[in-house]
Amino acid sequence: MVNVKQAAVAFGLTAALGHLVWDIAVVAGFADSLVKWKMASYFIIAEVGIAQFSWATALMGIVVCFVAGAVLGSVFAAIWNWAGKKFK
Repeated sequence: MVNVKQAAVAFGLTAALGHLVWDIAVVAGFADSLVKWKMASYFIIAEVGIAQFSWATALMGIVVCFVAGAVLGSVFAAIWNWAGKKFK
């Protein structure tokens, strides 16, 4: 059995950490080259750019990623626990 609350927090923190790393890349100034490299690896040519950094946007993104990750973690744990009971 997977603890639903523990999975929610773990998934949420992982997603929030991922967004924090992206925010750091934007602040450090190398996010644009990462986006261009990633798009080129999929043979995509498009004019894209990185917006100016905003603390409010960064914080909102971290919170949204945490909530989305927590929901996903809860759903994962619930399905895992259901499947464990169903297929014993």
